[in-house]
Amino acid sequence: MTKRDDIEASVQALLSQGADIIEFGARSTNACAPRIDDADEQRKLLPVLRDMKQSGCLVSVDTWSPATAHVALDAGADMINFTSSGPIDDLCRAVTTASSSLLLTYLLYANAYAMRETAKRHYGAEDILAYFDAQQLQAHRVGCTSLIADPNAGIFHTDVDDYEKITYQIQAMELIPRLHERGFPVLLYCARKKCLSSRIIYTTLLLRLGVDYIQIHEPQHCSTPDANKCTPPLAP
Repeated sequence: MTKRDDIEASVQALLSQGADIIEFGARSTNACAPRIDDADEQRKLLPVLRDMKQSGCLVSVDTWSPATAHVALDAGADMINFTSSGPIDDLCRAVTTASSSLLLTYLLYANAYAMRETAKRHYGAEDILAYFDAQQLQAHRVGCTSLIADPNAGIFHTDVDDYEKITYQIQAMELIPRLHERGFPVLLYCARKKCLSSRIIYTTLLLRLGVDYIQIHEPQHCSTPDANKCTPPLAP
């Protein structure tokens, strides 16, 4: 089987298990992953995106590149998961024109590559809320109202230790009602756990706290000994 066949098989398995949206990314946020430029990201991403759109599933594209986001929307992406703190005016207009949705992921750094080159910074709940307030205002000014907030429970600086990660994940969970008050549906990442029961408990807690979307990253690896190793992005 080719890697495209593997991807198709994984997607069909996820859909059969009840997944509502399939997200693809061709640029890894893992610190050990090789860097690629926008052109390479799009070359890897677009064939898979087109295949998945033909299968009829809802497709989200994970990128911090506005150029890639625009190309993905033109190819039929139903959602853009924008993992950058950069400006969003043009992206919001494109999302609105495409009748798609924009998932805004809180990130203190410009993008994951910039995070590798920057000293660790601390952030708190008020920083996250201020970010979403500003982004919401900016989006609404250009007519984009289909927004989803991800307060970030999964993308961390390499110098963030396990205790800090847990602290940030709890902080993100505690922000669910405050983001709902601002009109945001909320997505949170189900942190990768080697133990399946731990993953189920964490997911159940998110649901009881009222989260609207739960993101699972490469679920086929969740119970393997190598679950926390750096893995390549899903696209070939």
